[in-house]
Amino acid sequence: MDKLIFLNIGWMERYQGLANDGIQGGGSFVDAYGYGHEMFNFLPCDGMMYGYVQAPSIGIWNLGACPRATSIPGVLAVWVARNPYIGGTYIVGWYDNARVYSERRPATFAEDRRINEHITRNIRAVNADIDRYADYYVSANEDDCFLIPSGERTFQIPRGSTGDMGRSNVWYADDPNKAELRRQVTDYIRNRSQPVIQMRRKYGRGGEGATHRTFKEWCSHNPQEFTLENVSQIPAETEHRFISGDSVDVLYEMPNNCYAVLEVETTDALTGAYQALKYRTLLCAEKGLPINSAQVKGMLVAWQIPQDVRYFCDKYGIHYFERRI
Repeated sequence: MDKLIFLNIGWMERYQGLANDGIQGGGSFVDAYGYGHEMFNFLPCDGMMYGYVQAPSIGIWNLGACPRATSIPGVLAVWVARNPYIGGTYIVGWYDNARVYSERRPATFAEDRRINEHITRNIRAVNADIDRYADYYVSANEDDCFLIPSGERTFQIPRGSTGDMGRSNVWYADDPNKAELRRQVTDYIRNRSQPVIQMRRKYGRGGEGATHRTFKEWCSHNPQEFTLENVSQIPAETEHRFISGDSVDVLYEMPNNCYAVLEVETTDALTGAYQALKYRTLLCAEKGLPINSAQVKGMLVAWQIPQDVRYFCDKYGIHYFERRI
């Protein structure tokens, strides 16, 4: 049997600190203090990744380790998290060929993992974590680590029934009835042969999802939801394509050569904010206007927009709206 372990953590977009990200779920510590050591799980350090899960220890003997061993190599460590927007636990990424330790280890060698330097102004590290480096339970070569963009996290892990992942953040899926699930997970991971942390396609590997398509069409029919008046055409144009090859989700036209570009997101609000900024610039260029022209609005709509993303939008003049249909 392959050495496979599931590790439940908080939901984040990038897991590289909280400066432009947020964490939801993952355990009582995250709920109480607003951060967790897993916030660095996909932050490279000298060619390695170091991952944390909130657990008192990990029973590596369940993976085949000798009784006196303190770690075991060659493990497929699958990171999962509860999606705070739609519910359910989903695979968010993995470390292949990982080494899993029975006890947490301090990463005092990894300067980028100093906790209080990576949390936001609204969150204060507990006294024990000030000037402390985030602990880890799992390590792997950076090239063997994969983070799935939030909009592509579609593989759901069952919870609640006998043999399923329970309340513990560590699950070995060693029930004989879970053999098929183990095979499906392994096949899913092996079939994703490219590092998905490096590039983000507009709609991911599987194309535009039904949820995003429905949300986008609703936006094109309801400009009043975004304080737009006298829109020339309803429904507005969707997937307007620029000469660069980029395409904006919705383009609204108003009288007096005024326009608005809307980027539609479900969970990845920060990426959407950058996209809205880009599309506003592209439309200004297409219309022969200065790139900061007041005749073109850049807008973002998402299920939830964290405070850091709001700061970004305010700084660059992107109008933002939280909507969910």
